[in-house]
Amino acid sequence: METLPHPTRTLRTVFLDISRSLYDKGNLADGRTHARKAQQIAAILGDQVGQAFAFGQEALCCIGLGFFHDAAQLCQQVRDLTCMWGLQGSNADIVHNQILEAGIHFLKTEYPEACLIYEQIVRSTPPGYWKALALLNIAIIDIARGAPAASVHINLRLDPATPSFTILAWIRDGVDAALMLREGDTAAARAILERLANLDYGMYDCQTTLSWVAVYLGSALRTKDKLSTMKALNCLGQIAAAKGESSTAMSLFQVALDGFTVMDVHQWKADCMMRMSKIHLACSEVLRAKELFEAALPLFDRCRNPRIVGERWNTYVAQKFNL
Repeated sequence: METLPHPTRTLRTVFLDISRSLYDKGNLADGRTHARKAQQIAAILGDQVGQAFAFGQEALCCIGLGFFHDAAQLCQQVRDLTCMWGLQGSNADIVHNQILEAGIHFLKTEYPEACLIYEQIVRSTPPGYWKALALLNIAIIDIARGAPAASVHINLRLDPATPSFTILAWIRDGVDAALMLREGDTAAARAILERLANLDYGMYDCQTTLSWVAVYLGSALRTKDKLSTMKALNCLGQIAAAKGESSTAMSLFQVALDGFTVMDVHQWKADCMMRMSKIHLACSEVLRAKELFEAALPLFDRCRNPRIVGERWNTYVAQKFNL
């Protein structure tokens, strides 16, 4: 076993925070290693709460790595500690363990076991984030099981707190889209996917948004919908730009702009121009940036429904150009 520095609660917290940071960056193996270091220090200190947090963090890393059996064992260790403290069924138990346990069952397609936990959370939790999340997950399972659409919609609409949490609202939209695709309503599903695939609508999570772009693009290509295909390419450009891949972003925006130009779609032409203008501006190519900016403004006016992103960039770029 690796020799650790002098164990302190501060050091345990540092290792746990490093693990969380690595997990967020997708470095799951190293995240798991640091979670284990946090566990070792907590064990030496007799810090059972610290152990529980570290077990849960390692379980998250294991889930991402596909080590579901290991993750389940870690959750069981957390459950044992929770029971020892008399906190089974408490909010802490739900937040730090039950949601994870249900998620493992769900990923393994053990739907009855997952539903039992989610239904327990619904029964024992007041309206709010965790109850809304459990209901959404039950709806996802219902779709996978082929439940009637009416049954799925009951769980989608049951908790009024859902719209208050942006990420839950996005999950609900995703479930709605999946249900509509299953029911054959591709047009309505694609309208939802378009929102989910666009970083400007509030998700601001490149990796999650990318998965929705892939679904959106796949749906558009399958039905040979040219407008939706160009919109999906524009969304891919947004993600590339957000990740600092300017050359890739410009190529994607240019392909989308060419397509929108052929179709004479004013708002989306303007959107591409604004995004390309911002990249040129960041590269100190002011003249080209200004040219695109000025060409985009009348297009936004033409559709008489300028998007928030257009308004925001108008202010940003106008200040740069002293317009």
